[in-house]
Amino acid sequence: MTEGLSLDEFGDDPVSRDFRRANGAPMVRRLDDPTKWDRYSRPSGWGSDLDDESNLTLWKIDRAMEGVACDPSIAAMVASHLGNKEGAKNRRERAIQRGRGEEAADIGTALHRMTERVEQGDGFAAPEPYATDIAAYLMMLDSAGLTSSFIECKLCNDEWRAAGTADRIYLASREIAIAGCPPILPGQMILGDLKTGKRLDYSLPGYCIQLALYVDSVFYDVETNERSPLPPELRTDVGLLVHMPAGTGTCSFHWADLQVGREGCRIVRDVRRWRKRSDLGASNTSAGGPSSSINPLCR
Repeated sequence: MTEGLSLDEFGDDPVSRDFRRANGAPMVRRLDDPTKWDRYSRPSGWGSDLDDESNLTLWKIDRAMEGVACDPSIAAMVASHLGNKEGAKNRRERAIQRGRGEEAADIGTALHRMTERVEQGDGFAAPEPYATDIAAYLMMLDSAGLTSSFIECKLCNDEWRAAGTADRIYLASREIAIAGCPPILPGQMILGDLKTGKRLDYSLPGYCIQLALYVDSVFYDVETNERSPLPPELRTDVGLLVHMPAGTGTCSFHWADLQVGREGCRIVRDVRRWRKRSDLGASNTSAGGPSSSINPLCR
């Protein structure tokens, strides 16, 4: 983990409406020294440490194979680099993209932007089939009595060293009953995240961790780099996943237990610490024969 980076390491100008970044990681101003910056991780990446990504890996392989099969230029590029690892990442990404592996992500990003513009009331009219998706989303909000008080808000969690953008903080205008926890009362707020993929089940644990990191954060102004507290009306025991699978014209709500998410945060922290250990063992042989040292793993 890199701490105390100088501002000179990543340029003079902040990225508009986003965190300063170093190798893709969000940068936040240090609390103890405003002349220094810390590299934080993205909340969306925390859950991946615990996810079973075997199906995702197979899906990417399938898309890459399709990309190579349908584009002779990619096939030729791969053939010309056999045995050469240089540029392999770029070749993989190009093959996956050609196999339409990036299409769903691109559509999801666009649908997020459409909901933002519609809720902000800038006169934008979404085209079909996405207008039907957005209509279903707005109907769900209306039926639950929720409105978006904060949209695409930048948050920073100093305890867990995570920073990112939460999709929504909703305000409740009437009581919402939730199984297993106290109801949402009028005037209370709920942190929400929009998901546009076909399924939620593969990544639900990770989403729960992501919401827990966000709800225990503070606002972070990316222009002034100042922190400010989240609204006291915000519920910290439960969060909302809004599932709006692109192109289906449907929307559903899924409530997340944030205490379970916090438990996941602790597990991820322990996993990351374990991966950084340097005392996992030592060679049991030496030039003079078997060593008398004891492997720590065998104690």
